[in-house]
Amino acid sequence: MTLRDIRKRALTKMEGEILRLEKELVKMRNSHEALKQSLFDVSKQLNDTPSSSLLLQETETYKKKIADVVVDIRNLDARLSKMKNRAKRWQRTS
Repeated sequence: MTLRDIRKRALTKMEGEILRLEKELVKMRNSHEALKQSLFDVSKQLNDTPSSSLLLQETETYKKKIADVVVDIRNLDARLSKMKNRAKRWQRTS
């Protein structure tokens, strides 16, 4: 197996990984939207009823989950960007 074959194989594998991560990123964004909608619904209930500690705890839980998802999305997006740049460089040199 030549070096060129090894690079082509690695590039193909990297492109597959990029596609998988892009799908995962879409799922995370959908999850983020669902969490934001849930937080909005709970906040609306909180405005309609007198302050309830259970609803306040639920809003805090949603806020924490949203913050975690945002961090994960940011990290995954940065990783994807690096992988795409690396794949483009490899394609230019091949």
